[in-house]
Amino acid sequence: MSGNSPANPAKHWEDIARSNWKVIESMEEALKESLKLQSHYAELLNMHDGGERMQFKTVDEWMDRLRSLKMREENEI
Repeated sequence: MSGNSPANPAKHWEDIARSNWKVIESMEEALKESLKLQSHYAELLNMHDGGERMQFKTVDEWMDRLRSLKMREENEI
């Protein structure tokens, strides 16, 4: 092998994949916690002013809402 090539390329890429997976898992956990806070504040504000702010039970539910809004924007252009 030459230059900066790792001695075991398969192991090298496996290590990178595992590292990336850990980052993704931690970001997903942070998103779940953020969603809990958003839903809690939406509930409090709705109680305060009688509003109808949306609350989401899961990240998937929230992502579906974002996708539908994006599709609506794209169709309006």
